[in-house]
Amino acid sequence: MPSIRGLSYPLRVVNGNLATSVDYDLKAQEIVSLVQTRYFERVMRASYGVSDKTLDVIDPGLINSEIQTSISQNVEGLTSLSVQG
Repeated sequence: MPSIRGLSYPLRVVNGNLATSVDYDLKAQEIVSLVQTRYFERVMRASYGVSDKTLDVIDPGLINSEIQTSISQNVEGLTSLSVQG
């Protein structure tokens, strides 16, 4: 039985209802949402997302570190996380 349930990302309608996701799929979609959002795109959560300049950096370790920090600050319920890119 699923322990967490939420709206799917991206939003879509299935049989007249908003689609939902559970557990691992929900967390994966939350991470994708976070990485695809830039700072200040969300008026009420200006610090949600990643910086525009994150991918301009040449050092992959620095990119991974910034993305991992942003995910750990904004996605609840993760017990361990390792970002490799």
